[in-house]
Amino acid sequence: MRFRSVMLKPPQRWALIAAWVSALSGLGPVIWRVHMLVWGAGWDMAPSYHGDPMLIGYVLGLCVIETATSLAVFGLVRPWGETWPRLLPRIGGRRIPCRFVLSVAVLGATAVTIILAVIGYAIIMRTARGISNPVLQVHGWQRGFLLAHYLPWPLWPLGLWIAIIGYARRWGPAQPGMPRPRSTAAGG
Repeated sequence: MRFRSVMLKPPQRWALIAAWVSALSGLGPVIWRVHMLVWGAGWDMAPSYHGDPMLIGYVLGLCVIETATSLAVFGLVRPWGETWPRLLPRIGGRRIPCRFVLSVAVLGATAVTIILAVIGYAIIMRTARGISNPVLQVHGWQRGFLLAHYLPWPLWPLGLWIAIIGYARRWGPAQPGMPRPRSTAAGG
Protein backbone atom coordinates (compact mmCIF):
# COMPACT_ATOMS: atom_id res chain seq x y z
CA MET A 1 0.00 0.00 0.00
CA ARG A 2 1.95 2.99 -1.30
CA PHE A 3 0.74 6.54 -1.87
CA ARG A 4 2.26 9.40 -3.81
CA SER A 5 3.48 12.42 -1.89
CA VAL A 6 0.84 14.74 -3.29
CA MET A 7 -1.34 16.93 -1.14
CA LEU A 8 -4.94 15.96 -1.82
CA LYS A 9 -6.09 19.17 -0.21
CA PRO A 10 -3.66 22.07 0.08
CA PRO A 11 -3.22 23.72 3.48
CA GLN A 12 -5.27 26.76 4.31
CA ARG A 13 -3.50 30.10 3.86
CA TRP A 14 -3.91 30.89 7.56
CA ALA A 15 -2.32 27.53 8.48
CA LEU A 16 0.70 28.30 6.26
CA ILE A 17 1.07 31.74 7.84
CA ALA A 18 0.77 30.21 11.32
CA ALA A 19 3.48 27.65 10.47
CA TRP A 20 5.85 30.40 9.33
CA VAL A 21 5.11 32.54 12.40
CA SER A 22 5.68 29.51 14.64
CA ALA A 23 8.97 28.54 12.99
CA LEU A 24 10.42 32.05 12.86
CA SER A 25 9.46 32.94 16.43
CA GLY A 26 11.03 29.70 17.67
CA LEU A 27 14.27 30.52 15.84
CA GLY A 28 14.72 34.00 17.39
CA PRO A 29 16.27 32.72 20.62
CA VAL A 30 18.53 30.39 18.59
CA ILE A 31 19.90 33.38 16.67
CA TRP A 32 20.49 35.24 19.95
CA ARG A 33 22.30 32.26 21.53
CA VAL A 34 24.56 31.77 18.49
CA HIS A 35 25.33 35.50 18.48
CA MET A 36 26.13 35.32 22.20
CA LEU A 37 28.51 32.38 21.71
CA VAL A 38 30.28 33.70 18.60
CA TRP A 39 30.56 37.41 19.37
CA GLY A 40 29.95 37.42 23.14
CA ALA A 41 27.26 40.07 22.80
CA GLY A 42 23.75 40.07 24.13
CA TRP A 43 24.42 39.07 27.74
CA ASP A 44 26.80 40.20 30.46
CA MET A 45 27.64 36.57 31.31
CA ALA A 46 28.49 35.64 27.68
CA PRO A 47 32.29 35.70 28.22
CA SER A 48 32.01 32.98 30.89
CA TYR A 49 30.46 30.68 28.25
CA HIS A 50 33.50 30.91 25.99
CA GLY A 51 35.83 29.15 28.41
CA ASP A 52 33.59 26.28 29.42
CA PRO A 53 33.12 23.43 26.89
CA MET A 54 30.14 22.09 28.86
CA LEU A 55 28.30 25.40 28.61
CA ILE A 56 29.14 25.71 24.90
CA GLY A 57 27.85 22.15 24.34
CA TYR A 58 24.70 22.92 26.32
CA VAL A 59 23.96 26.06 24.29
CA LEU A 60 24.72 24.37 20.96
CA GLY A 61 22.61 21.34 21.90
CA LEU A 62 19.74 23.62 22.89
CA CYS A 63 20.09 25.44 19.55
CA VAL A 64 19.96 22.18 17.57
CA ILE A 65 16.91 20.89 19.48
CA GLU A 66 15.06 24.19 19.25
CA THR A 67 15.82 24.56 15.53
CA ALA A 68 14.62 21.04 14.74
CA THR A 69 11.43 21.43 16.75
CA SER A 70 10.75 24.91 15.34
CA LEU A 71 11.05 23.69 11.76
CA ALA A 72 9.05 20.50 12.36
CA VAL A 73 5.87 22.58 12.15
CA PHE A 74 6.27 22.61 8.36
CA GLY A 75 5.42 18.90 8.35
CA LEU A 76 1.83 19.98 9.07
CA VAL A 77 1.60 22.09 5.90
CA ARG A 78 3.96 20.44 3.38
CA PRO A 79 3.61 17.17 1.41
CA TRP A 80 6.71 15.63 3.05
CA GLY A 81 4.79 15.67 6.34
CA GLU A 82 2.09 13.39 4.94
CA THR A 83 4.11 10.34 3.86
CA TRP A 84 6.91 8.35 5.47
CA PRO A 85 10.32 8.84 3.83
CA ARG A 86 10.91 6.17 1.16
CA LEU A 87 14.18 5.06 2.78
CA LEU A 88 12.31 3.59 5.77
CA PRO A 89 11.82 -0.16 5.37
CA ARG A 90 8.23 -1.47 5.19
CA ILE A 91 6.56 1.92 5.74
CA GLY A 92 8.50 4.12 3.31
CA GLY A 93 6.23 5.98 0.92
CA ARG A 94 3.06 5.18 2.85
CA ARG A 95 0.75 7.83 4.17
CA ILE A 96 1.39 8.82 7.78
CA PRO A 97 -1.82 8.22 9.75
CA CYS A 98 -3.58 11.45 10.68
CA ARG A 99 -4.00 10.37 14.30
CA PHE A 100 -0.27 9.73 14.63
CA VAL A 101 0.63 13.14 13.19
CA LEU A 102 -1.90 14.90 15.39
CA SER A 103 -0.81 12.98 18.50
CA VAL A 104 2.85 13.89 18.01
CA ALA A 105 1.99 17.50 17.13
CA VAL A 106 -0.31 17.94 20.13
CA LEU A 107 2.28 16.44 22.51
CA GLY A 108 4.96 18.74 21.08
CA ALA A 109 2.72 21.82 21.21
CA THR A 110 1.71 21.00 24.78
CA ALA A 111 5.37 20.64 25.81
CA VAL A 112 6.37 23.91 24.13
CA THR A 113 3.38 25.71 25.67
CA ILE A 114 4.18 24.43 29.17
CA ILE A 115 7.91 25.19 28.87
CA LEU A 116 7.32 28.74 27.67
CA ALA A 117 4.59 29.34 30.26
CA VAL A 118 6.87 28.18 33.10
CA ILE A 119 9.80 30.27 31.84
CA GLY A 120 7.58 33.31 31.31
CA TYR A 121 5.99 32.95 34.74
CA ALA A 122 9.38 32.55 36.43
CA ILE A 123 10.82 35.64 34.74
CA ILE A 124 7.74 37.74 35.55
CA MET A 125 7.70 36.62 39.20
CA ARG A 126 11.45 37.12 39.65
CA THR A 127 11.23 40.58 38.10
CA ALA A 128 8.22 41.52 40.26
CA ARG A 129 10.14 40.44 43.38
CA GLY A 130 13.28 42.29 42.31
CA ILE A 131 15.25 39.04 41.98
CA SER A 132 17.91 38.91 39.29
CA ASN A 133 16.91 37.16 36.07
CA PRO A 134 18.32 36.96 32.52
CA VAL A 135 16.44 40.08 31.38
CA LEU A 136 17.78 42.12 34.31
CA GLN A 137 21.34 40.82 33.73
CA VAL A 138 21.59 42.62 30.40
CA HIS A 139 21.92 46.35 30.00
CA GLY A 140 21.68 49.02 27.32
CA TRP A 141 21.57 47.89 23.70
CA GLN A 142 22.09 44.28 24.78
CA ARG A 143 18.72 44.27 26.57
CA GLY A 144 17.03 45.54 23.41
CA PHE A 145 18.90 42.90 21.39
CA LEU A 146 17.77 40.13 23.75
CA LEU A 147 14.16 41.33 23.81
CA ALA A 148 14.02 41.65 20.01
CA HIS A 149 14.84 37.93 19.77
CA TYR A 150 12.79 36.67 22.72
CA LEU A 151 9.58 38.76 22.67
CA PRO A 152 8.15 36.86 19.64
CA TRP A 153 8.93 33.54 21.39
CA PRO A 154 5.36 33.08 22.78
CA LEU A 155 4.08 33.07 19.18
CA TRP A 156 5.84 29.73 18.66
CA PRO A 157 3.23 27.55 20.43
CA LEU A 158 0.36 29.76 19.25
CA GLY A 159 1.36 29.32 15.59
CA LEU A 160 1.91 25.62 16.18
CA TRP A 161 -1.58 25.15 17.65
CA ILE A 162 -3.12 27.02 14.70
CA ALA A 163 -1.18 24.87 12.20
CA ILE A 164 -2.38 21.74 14.06
CA ILE A 165 -5.99 22.93 13.75
CA GLY A 166 -5.44 23.48 10.01
CA TYR A 167 -4.03 19.97 9.60
CA ALA A 168 -6.91 18.45 11.57
CA ARG A 169 -9.48 20.32 9.49
CA ARG A 170 -7.83 19.16 6.25
CA TRP A 171 -7.45 15.53 7.24
CA GLY A 172 -10.39 15.18 9.64
CA PRO A 173 -13.60 13.34 8.69
CA ALA A 174 -13.85 12.78 4.93
CA GLN A 175 -15.84 15.37 2.99
CA PRO A 176 -18.26 14.14 0.30
CA GLY A 177 -16.62 14.23 -3.11
CA MET A 178 -13.06 14.27 -1.73
CA PRO A 179 -10.70 11.87 -3.51
CA ARG A 180 -9.21 9.16 -1.32
CA PRO A 181 -5.84 7.48 -1.87
CA ARG A 182 -6.33 4.02 -3.35
CA SER A 183 -4.85 0.97 -1.73
CA THR A 184 -2.87 -1.42 -3.90
CA ALA A 185 -3.39 -4.23 -1.39
CA ALA A 186 -5.58 -7.19 -2.36
CA GLY A 187 -9.22 -6.58 -1.73
CA GLY A 188 -8.75 -2.79 -1.66
